[in-house]
Amino acid sequence: MLQSFEHILEEIKQGFLDFVEFLPYLLLAILVALAGWLIAGVIRRIVVALLSFLFARQQAEVPGALSPERQERMRRIELVASLFYWSAIFVTLVLFLNTLGLQIGQEISSRLLDIIPRILVASLVLILGMVFAVLVEQVSRFILQKARTENYLLWSRILKWATVAFTILMALEQLGIAAQVVVAIIQISVAAVALSLALAFGLGCKDIARDIVIELFRREEKAE
Repeated sequence: MLQSFEHILEEIKQGFLDFVEFLPYLLLAILVALAGWLIAGVIRRIVVALLSFLFARQQAEVPGALSPERQERMRRIELVASLFYWSAIFVTLVLFLNTLGLQIGQEISSRLLDIIPRILVASLVLILGMVFAVLVEQVSRFILQKARTENYLLWSRILKWATVAFTILMALEQLGIAAQVVVAIIQISVAAVALSLALAFGLGCKDIARDIVIELFRREEKAE
């Protein structure tokens, strides 16, 4: 009985010593998590401020009034800022697990060493591409308007979205998935063109199609 009691006390003592030994790592991990959370918030604010400055229109905007174009721009800015924010949170989580000495954190960090650089490069390409797309739209709109081109607003927006599409493909190329996306786009485009032609023929040329079918039936009847 006495030996069992001593064994229990020894286990409690050992558990307390293990906790005391682990406590500094736990406190350090909590500090890492708090610091990472604060840094992620700062990064998000910096990205929002930077993109808002880069995307700002030259003309004055009415305070408190949000045009549809400005709302769409703010949504894109928030999306990019959220991407940076959650990337920082994810890195913080990995550092938190590594500080606690968990093996899963080391495995994740080893994989992130290969993925994160490509994600950062792709994000940078997206940011610069979006800024360049806005510049292309403004410059093309000015040139086409001075040249008195009809539908200059439409053409400037087409150039803008073409630049955006090219930027997205460049970003996907950094992630190694551009080829699959291009193949999928080509397949969808071919299918859409084929469907459009079929609908156009079926709806716009139904009389011609009826005459062709009737003529085929008549030829078969004569052959019999």
